Amino acid sequence: KKLEDKTYDMIFNSISHWGMANSRKIYLLYKKQDYYMKILNEKAKLSCTEEDIAAFVKYRNDITHGRYRTLDSVIAATAYALMALAYCCFLLRMGIKNDKLKLLFETNRIAS
Repeated sequence: KKLEDKTYDMIFNSISHWGMANSRKIYLLYKKQDYYMKILNEKAKLSCTEEDIAAFVKYRNDITHGRYRTLDSVIAATAYALMALAYCCFLLRMGIKNDKLKLLFETNRIAS
């Protein structure tokens, strides 16, 4: 479904200027690349929700600040999906064509 116009304005701006929580920024970026993320979800049998991303960010913040946390399967799967998202964004920014990126995701070569 369509997001609010202000949300699209934030998505197409530089991420460093967004004034919201990191988990929300990452989720909006994830939704911006929804087409590719759905391919990844089908091929790798992954599902990444806004709550999963928030849990991942909390885990990252905790271990960055010296707290001990046990890694669970949700955090690990979310990290994998976000790694693929980073590759996706990087390759698109470099100018890779959509059909080539789609092929990378369909053959599960983007984050394997």
